[in-house]
Amino acid sequence: MTRDGIRDLATRYRTPVKLGLSLVGAVALAWILANPGGRGTDAYAYWYWNPADPYREGFESVGGGVAFRYAPPIGLILLPGHALTFPAFLWLWTALTLGALAWLCRSWTLAAVAIYPVLLEISVGNVHLLMAAAIVIGFRFPEAWAFALLTKITPGVGLAWFAVRREWTSLARALGFTAGVAVVSFILEPAWWSDWLAMLQSDVGQSAGTSVPIPLAVRLPIAIVLVAWGGRTDRRWTVPFAAFLALPTIWPQGFAVLVGVVPMVRALAPGVTRVPVWSDAPKR
Repeated sequence: MTRDGIRDLATRYRTPVKLGLSLVGAVALAWILANPGGRGTDAYAYWYWNPADPYREGFESVGGGVAFRYAPPIGLILLPGHALTFPAFLWLWTALTLGALAWLCRSWTLAAVAIYPVLLEISVGNVHLLMAAAIVIGFRFPEAWAFALLTKITPGVGLAWFAVRREWTSLARALGFTAGVAVVSFILEPAWWSDWLAMLQSDVGQSAGTSVPIPLAVRLPIAIVLVAWGGRTDRRWTVPFAAFLALPTIWPQGFAVLVGVVPMVRALAPGVTRVPVWSDAPKR
């Protein structure tokens, strides 16, 4: 089948596919929101962590042993959440996650919910959809990359996009803002940094369950090559895809990072004239 034939099929079946997936997504979303029991395993870690000992392992949660593993600046941002009950925090976190998904997918939001990794991400309350949004925003405001660097760390390989394109100002903004946030948090809570670094060191060499049985040592070079090629050929979709490949551990919900590709595909659709968020990204 020719490329034009594929495009014609996509145009013909776009509406029924969208409606069908949206119906499934609406039902699935209503079900998980109406059944909060057992939901929010990862969000619980963001709410429950103890500022006096933020990086301890295995505390009791709604879904078993979990732990807060992100850099101290993220802990400071989440600190006001202690003033809320967990159900209130979970509703707020879910709204933030759904807001990121809606911004990325627009009219396809409910259809995206029908995809299992996205639905699971909303249910457990991790940061993958927020990271996808940060990556897209990062083309225009490189400072947004601080979110990836201070949470999952290794998806920060997406910054190679700026390096291969010699957009040094953008690269400096991303790294400089991240460093500035880190310095401020170190001044406020220096002990957290030593605890976090010790926790990362203890993780080295430990195996973890994953839906993709390919170690990070193999995936990371592939991610770097992919984003470097994308930067050279102006293929922005390679950045969220590389960030996904570079996740420390790829659980099923980790595939939700790939939602970051959606705005780039949508901008190429026939009839779309709205200027994308990255259109006036700073150059060299």
